[in-house]
Amino acid sequence: MYIKKIGLGVIPALTLLLSSSVSNAADLVVMDEVPPATQDPWADAIISLSIGVGFPVSDDSDFDADAVFKIQGDARVRFGEADGLSLQLETLGSYAGLYDEDGDADSAYSAFQAGAHVFQRDSQSHALGGFLSFSGTSAIDDDSNAGTLLAGVEVAQFVGNTTFVVQGGGAWDVLNDADSWDDGWFVRGVARYFVTPHDRLEAEVTYAGGSFDRSDEGDPHGLTWGLEYEHQVGLSPLSYFARYEGWHVDLDEPPEIELDVTDRGTEHAVMVGIRTRFGFVSLLDQDRRGAGTFDLLDTAPFAGVPDEL
Repeated sequence: MYIKKIGLGVIPALTLLLSSSVSNAADLVVMDEVPPATQDPWADAIISLSIGVGFPVSDDSDFDADAVFKIQGDARVRFGEADGLSLQLETLGSYAGLYDEDGDADSAYSAFQAGAHVFQRDSQSHALGGFLSFSGTSAIDDDSNAGTLLAGVEVAQFVGNTTFVVQGGGAWDVLNDADSWDDGWFVRGVARYFVTPHDRLEAEVTYAGGSFDRSDEGDPHGLTWGLEYEHQVGLSPLSYFARYEGWHVDLDEPPEIELDVTDRGTEHAVMVGIRTRFGFVSLLDQDRRGAGTFDLLDTAPFAGVPDEL
């Protein structure tokens, strides 16, 4: 009888001890819980490099190369909240070597651009901000240099799997050393469609006006365009892309001047390249929440090419 009573008393005690241990273990799990992997990083980056070849078409201008060898690169680093205020720093660089039909180097120019974006973003709907950049271009054959200051506003709208971006601003020659883009303006439109979070299609067009040449007395204008496909390799930070791009710059003088020279040039180019990114797991995430929303307009066709025409 005595043993039976002891057994009956031990069972409730063991039950209470076991219950207490489980409760404490649950508390430890909650305290040591790792933050979710989907938490947005405070900083992210995109770096790209591409090579390609361009095919110029000129109309009675000095820009008579048969092929253009091109190298382009850019880097973007963003700091701030995905939903909130962000500061983004950006650099672009390019080289274009012009070759004749015999494969001999005719001339070349290089360009470098550095700038910053400041914007406020709601990743579910839109982003609004402004940008400021300086670009320097050099015509290697005659040692001339051009410097252009660019400033403007930008807005992005997120609709389903599509992102629409519009930029507009002005351009001013700040070196006054060579033919360059001065007293100018531009409007740029970009549309990105994400077939999957890891596959992106992009189309863009820019129309610009102003003075592209010191002798401009007519109504000069410029146009650039591009189509691009990018594919991310699995969940890795690497992606590759193919791009068709082109530009047209028209420096026509008005009829009353009666000059025989028509400074007009067009180029069509095909580029291939790679990108690496840090901070987000997909192209779509970085477009909506990171450094993929905005980028700078490449000013080389307007600031560098006129010196070749």
